Amino acid sequence: MTATIRETNVFTDLFLCIFGKLNTITDPVGKSKWVYSAFPEAIIDKEESYPLITITSADVSYTPLTFRNLKRGPVRYEIDVYTTVAKQLDSVSSSVAAKMESEEGNFAISGVTVMRLINTIYSHFERNGLRVHNKKMYYEFDFGWF
Repeated sequence: MTATIRETNVFTDLFLCIFGKLNTITDPVGKSKWVYSAFPEAIIDKEESYPLITITSADVSYTPLTFRNLKRGPVRYEIDVYTTVAKQLDSVSSSVAAKMESEEGNFAISGVTVMRLINTIYSHFERNGLRVHNKKMYYEFDFGWF
């Protein structure tokens, strides 16, 4: 399902659009919930909670255009992949990238154009003997209200 993204509700509408797309990716270990709006602190120490994906709130920059009070600007999103198995990190990240790319036409219907993956960063952390690998995937979209 593709919804139109409205300026008055841009943060919620964009999150729901991206969440709806990523939530269709099959979890490699079969959990029913693995896509979140923030890192689920309650499950950080449970190995069976991984892998998981988080979607942060959008960063939006508006640029007023001189014609008829139009606005447009870049929208930036960070999608994080967390896993306890290093080799699984790339396969899940690739699934996220493939899903985002395959849905680009549906994003355009929603009002978002020229979606691109602009950067990725790898990191890891340890907590209570559990090593967690993380890939941050930074996406940028062009968006305008006319």
